[in-house]
Amino acid sequence: GEFGIYDTVLLAIGRTGCATWVNLENAGVTHDGSGKIPVDAREKTNKDNIYAIGDVVKGMLELTPVAMAAGQALADRLYGGSTKLMDYKL
Repeated sequence: GEFGIYDTVLLAIGRTGCATWVNLENAGVTHDGSGKIPVDAREKTNKDNIYAIGDVVKGMLELTPVAMAAGQALADRLYGGSTKLMDYKL
């Protein structure tokens, strides 16, 4: 990468999960009350046919590239015959 000297650095933190906004209770999906959804290693929620990825997942990295990779891995498992799980450990 490139290095440089900057006089300003912007840092944005404090994302909020949106699980409480979409009435997941109607589908029987549990969340922790703060909008984060617990999932297993396959991104599966407590409902066998409902998955969650990205910022809404409890305890996972809140980074767009991580969510994109998790979504691709999930799609590959669901529709491409893959068994590869997302590795969230960096």
